[in-house]
Amino acid sequence: MSFDLRTSWLPPAADVILMPTTAHTVEATDPPEIAAKLTIAPSSTSAARPLDEWEIAQAISGRRHVVYRCRPAGSLAAIPFAYALKLFQPECRNDPIARQLLAREAMAGQLVRSPHVAPVLSARIAGEQPYLVLPWLPGRTLQQRFDSGQSFSTAEAVWIVRQAACGLGALAECRFAHNDVKPSNLMISDEGHVTLIDLGFATRLERPPQAAANEPLLLGTPAYQAPERTAPTGASPGCDERADIFSLGLIFAELLLSGNQATDERTRNGAERAEDLLRRLRAVVGLPRGLAALVAQMLARHPWRRPEGYPELIRRLTAIEIAAFACRGW
Repeated sequence: MSFDLRTSWLPPAADVILMPTTAHTVEATDPPEIAAKLTIAPSSTSAARPLDEWEIAQAISGRRHVVYRCRPAGSLAAIPFAYALKLFQPECRNDPIARQLLAREAMAGQLVRSPHVAPVLSARIAGEQPYLVLPWLPGRTLQQRFDSGQSFSTAEAVWIVRQAACGLGALAECRFAHNDVKPSNLMISDEGHVTLIDLGFATRLERPPQAAANEPLLLGTPAYQAPERTAPTGASPGCDERADIFSLGLIFAELLLSGNQATDERTRNGAERAEDLLRRLRAVVGLPRGLAALVAQMLARHPWRRPEGYPELIRRLTAIEIAAFACRGW
């Protein structure tokens, strides 16, 4: 089965831009509730190389992928380089796990509609050179901002976390968990807009047991994982969206510590880091009423002690954000 992943998204100031005419498809077998939300289209038989269809302005190379900032080939000079073309590194093209992660990102990025989640505009998973097409997001990740020594006021920390919670809430509404919430997966524009990126580890919530049994031993980054994600099989009551809330709580504590998280030992797991970050957070003077308690609840070891879901979390964050709005630097 092939799904057409094209969307109506157009970049700013590009109302005449057109996506390349080649049919971009992703091949996958998914539950009926996913297939029902997507338009079934014939599989593409084009053998064109993805790079042939794009004009490249910039390339960013990672461990598994290369991301090109681009625009469709033959565009007028005034058309911005507003797309990101995500391709495998040559050594990863035939890795079945890597292709599975790319397919997950394609599906989640198509189904979820939120200004705080990076949409997938087009994709092809089958074939010699799989790829995704996404909007090019200007700015830097939160991790890059941490690495540069940038510090954040309490108001800015609440604003960033509230936006991230909105993105994760949109995923949860579509019955997805992100599974890899960490600073390098939060893109922040120069205006302060937060976008959740890299949905490759996303999984369906309320999956059947046999599906969960086929998952890799660990999804995501151990330093930001909730305790139930790293518990031995059978020792955990299962994972839901509250595991991502725990990961977001770690980021929240790092933000409130004004960039001093560089001294934190990230080789430890999330539960151990949570205890240390909360201890250091208790020494911070002048936090808004209820803020430290909210962070502590997000970082509760047992999921049933955390906020019940994103509506509650966003409501509480919004109340704190409004109270601290005058102190925000962005």
